[in-house]
Amino acid sequence: MTELSSLKNYSDIRRLVPFESFRTATTYISWHNRLSMTHMLETWEALVVAHAIERKPIDEFLFSAVKGFLDRTRDQPPASLEECRTRGDELIGFLYSQQP
Repeated sequence: MTELSSLKNYSDIRRLVPFESFRTATTYISWHNRLSMTHMLETWEALVVAHAIERKPIDEFLFSAVKGFLDRTRDQPPASLEECRTRGDELIGFLYSQQP
């Protein structure tokens, strides 16, 4: 079984989520990492986004809200892959609980 600590780069995420989720997550990763005055996305954060996308597609108009969620949760990194999946579920809840 894969451990969270074994994820060294974004491509490692590819084997943990369906290809379509990974491909869509790379769009978010590219957007985030091009922002000025912001740090590169941690691998575990990218996995959280990929798990969220696996559950429900995330529209590009919500990317700033995704970044806000990750900024608020960054100081408490998950300890396991299951916690990343749970955080992905929390991200989806955060994004879509604010929708009318």
